[in-house]
Amino acid sequence: MPSIRELTELQKSNELAASRLEFILNELAIKKQQLHDLEVKMLHEHEDVEALEKMSIKSVFRKILGDKEAQLEKERQEYLHAFMKYEEFKKTLDILEYEKGILQEKVANATDVTAQIKKQLAIRKKEIMLNGSEIGKKISSLESEINKYYYIRKECLEAVEVGNSAISVMEDMIQSLKTARNWGSWSMGRGVNINEFVRAANVDKAKKLSHQAQQLLRIFSKELADIHGKQNFNLNFDFNGFDSFLNIFFDSLISDWVVNRKIASALNSVAATQAKVKRIVYSLDVDIKKSEADIVQREDTVKKMIQNSVK
Repeated sequence: MPSIRELTELQKSNELAASRLEFILNELAIKKQQLHDLEVKMLHEHEDVEALEKMSIKSVFRKILGDKEAQLEKERQEYLHAFMKYEEFKKTLDILEYEKGILQEKVANATDVTAQIKKQLAIRKKEIMLNGSEIGKKISSLESEINKYYYIRKECLEAVEVGNSAISVMEDMIQSLKTARNWGSWSMGRGVNINEFVRAANVDKAKKLSHQAQQLLRIFSKELADIHGKQNFNLNFDFNGFDSFLNIFFDSLISDWVVNRKIASALNSVAATQAKVKRIVYSLDVDIKKSEADIVQREDTVKKMIQNSVK
């Protein structure tokens, strides 16, 4: 079985092969288009030669005002030049196709090499950690840190998912409240005021969404508590009076400006809460990226320590 060092060298070779294969594929695409253009030109030149060969002397003088043989020689040389360039490109393509085949086979086996390295590194890491050496203790310490950062990343991802869901629901609430606030006071006639119905429908929609948002915010707060401890993030928005003021639209006991003021107050409350959740989600995204960087850095350190321990 190959050693870790040998497998690592093979992995580097595979990575170079993958990079070269990408270059070859791009080059082939360009060359094939160029070959097609050369083929079109070559066929065109050949048609010119055949056309001249079929023409009588009289026709040649009438059409091109020159010597047929001289003109024919010129056309033959142009065709020959186009043909040689076409053949040269074909050979270049054949070489690139051959190299592509070799590289594709090499890249196809790369996954197996990576798996072998991972397996041997795991075996060697276990041996080092069990032998009680200083390197083993250092690796154990790094492994604990790696596990910690994986946990932080997992918890942050879960919180971000819930936070984004809450943001989306609150966005729908904001749009409904804006529609309710901005609806005009024009009428359908015969005393029917359409704005009352439209505002009521949109406020009712926002009210229903508020229950979903509150539930998501409770889950979001719990996820944050799992990450940062029992901290109160004050994510609830104020809907005092929200349940009762729907009746305003139908009882006509209060003027429009009071209704709009209440809608504006609810809108501001939701918008402020949404902005706060967005800030927290952004902070969590930063924590996720930092955790991922810390994981990669420590895993690379462990890998190098194991590789250096191999004689």
